[in-house]
Amino acid sequence: MKRRPNTGSSRIAALALAATLLPAGAFAQTSGPSTAQLLSLLQAQQKQLNEMKAALQKAQAKAKEVFARAEDAKAAPSKGILPDYLNIGGLIEVEATETEPFNQSNTSDVTLSTVEAFIEAKPSDYVFGRVLFLYEDEGTTETVEVDEAFAIIGNTAKFPAFLQAGKWAMPFGNFDTDMGADPLTLSLGETKEKAVLVGLEANGFSVSGYVFNGDTRQTANSDHIDQFGFSAGFSGEFSGTEIKLGADYINNIVDSDSVT
Repeated sequence: MKRRPNTGSSRIAALALAATLLPAGAFAQTSGPSTAQLLSLLQAQQKQLNEMKAALQKAQAKAKEVFARAEDAKAAPSKGILPDYLNIGGLIEVEATETEPFNQSNTSDVTLSTVEAFIEAKPSDYVFGRVLFLYEDEGTTETVEVDEAFAIIGNTAKFPAFLQAGKWAMPFGNFDTDMGADPLTLSLGETKEKAVLVGLEANGFSVSGYVFNGDTRQTANSDHIDQFGFSAGFSGEFSGTEIKLGADYINNIVDSDSVT
């Protein structure tokens, strides 16, 4: 009877021999990174994420800025080329006439009767200025003049008192009309002078007083500020109806444009 060879002891010896052949520290080299290395790696990745987040926010802000500029550029044509505090306008009146007198000599004509051009400026809440140039053709004469030029210091929406100085029609009478020709009351009462006016406006009520050096003279040596006037009024709306009441006084009607 044959005996089987003892292979168990040889396998153990082979494994022991193989174990002795492994270099020292082999198991340490195959282990993962240390805690310090992992922490350093996480910090580097967090830094990269923060940089990417900052770059994204910067790009979003830039996109919003470009969009806002595009919207402003789109709305720019509606605002016009003038600054907000400046206003320019005008008026042109052309008259066509035909006349048939008793002697049968008929005539017809087209006339450039009126041309107005004005500039208004409001550089601040308490300063307003207006200049109006006027051309008129009255048939026999043509005139070009500075019809109005004045400045107002004050803001009645915030403070009732104001000061006005320059040339304009004195607040004497109300000459509103829907007719093509000026009413007789305007021809008799409109007085455009270089004057200084002080006034108050509040809650629809207004009162003012003004002084100027008129064209008329009582004597040859009376060339000084001797004309004056006062104005008071109320403007309001009741039940959808606009109401205007006023009373004016001027000490010398002879200084009106037509009478003078």
